[in-house]
Amino acid sequence: MRDKETQMDRLVDKLNHISESVRIEDFEWEIPSNCPIEIPLSLSSGYEKNVYLKNHFHEHISNDEDLSSHYWVIQEWGGIGSFKKNERNDRRINKFIQELLKEKLTKDSFSCISSLSKVASFIEPPMCQPSCRLNISEDNHGPLFTRA
Repeated sequence: MRDKETQMDRLVDKLNHISESVRIEDFEWEIPSNCPIEIPLSLSSGYEKNVYLKNHFHEHISNDEDLSSHYWVIQEWGGIGSFKKNERNDRRINKFIQELLKEKLTKDSFSCISSLSKVASFIEPPMCQPSCRLNISEDNHGPLFTRA
């Protein structure tokens, strides 16, 4: 067990080193033009727009009965066009959300986790934690990465 803790400590140290040399504010991931919510024009950087999306999209996605915003997050924002809207994937999304609430995912959900995790990151309260069990801070108070 100590070896895993040592590996995790080294990972945290490395991520902190990277975070000091790469400014998160320089992050450029543009919001697709067909975004279901309006992004204020006053926000100029991709980083600012994504922070806004993260803070406001959960209201929209939580009221989306036809799952169109869920597919938008996966396909448009997340860039995973292969996850097509169909009955099977509708069931997967709905089942995945229920599994998140129970904190237990099935093998079927894990088989498409790269798609479904996009949805999880916009559910309120936030349900998606980094898989390496790190807490990531958005502020400038202390290390960017800490052990969970």
